[in-house]
Amino acid sequence: MDAVDLAYAALTVTDLLDQRAYSEERIHDLRASAWAALGNAKRMAGDFPGAGEALRTAAETLEQGSGDPMRRRTSSR
Repeated sequence: MDAVDLAYAALTVTDLLDQRAYSEERIHDLRASAWAALGNAKRMAGDFPGAGEALRTAAETLEQGSGDPMRRRTSSR
């Protein structure tokens, strides 16, 4: 459950990032990574419906990202 809490904290941090310092696409990349971490943490905690929803949100958020092939590769694991 600590991992779930940390993933939620990561999502909160992405909401606070300054778009002038980071591009909007980069923030979407980081937010997608946080959603993916949340999905994995929920999966490990046995919350399979919550994990599926978080991973779907990660995929949708990544579509708004930079298109960096490395992000796509690491996010699909």
